Amino acid sequence: MAWRLPVFFVRHPQALVNLAPELPALQPIANYATCPYFAIHAYRFIDAKGGSRYVRYTLVPEAAEQRLSLREARRRGRDYLQEEIRQRVAREPVRFTLKLQVAGPGDTESVRRRMA
Repeated sequence: MAWRLPVFFVRHPQALVNLAPELPALQPIANYATCPYFAIHAYRFIDAKGGSRYVRYTLVPEAAEQRLSLREARRRGRDYLQEEIRQRVAREPVRFTLKLQVAGPGDTESVRRRMA
């Protein structure tokens, strides 16, 4: 299966050009506390009066995002993320900002589905 990716790029060289700016995002994260988390789905929030809105959330870390080289990630070992977060939470809290994308009352069902 791994051989298919190089074959794809030979057949579609423009894909490499489009992929190049995204390569830093493929580097391993340094820790769980500095990377953003994105909801895969939209969720229906219901208010006290029974009204509802579709919402998608993002958790944005207070600390700046950090990435590692592949070499550094390997040097840290297989469980470096688990070990680091345990040590970090023992020392200090990990903080995130919750950001919500709320569908408007006039949004159509197709817009809500795209949010999902």
